[in-house]
Amino acid sequence: MCFIMKKSLLSQLKNRRIKLGLKTSVYIEDERKYALKLGKTKGWYAVTASNFQSWTDRADIPWRAIKPHLDDTVDKARTLRPDALKHLPMDEAHLKKG
Repeated sequence: MCFIMKKSLLSQLKNRRIKLGLKTSVYIEDERKYALKLGKTKGWYAVTASNFQSWTDRADIPWRAIKPHLDDTVDKARTLRPDALKHLPMDEAHLKKG
């Protein structure tokens, strides 16, 4: 995008001639997919380490540099998340669903 277009867009935003229709939902009922594909899938429960490895291959990043961090993140999510849910500020109805 050229400088003039950026300046024009910023000017329009400042003048509120463009309205940004963004919606934030704290809980989406039955959501089971990522917004973007992760190694040919959007399904949360279909993603495996091989999906992440395909990303590293395509990005020409050594898998051995990523795998330990992925393993650590998965381990923390499995061990820390259940207890964290008890202490995070979350609506009671959402806690029961999640």
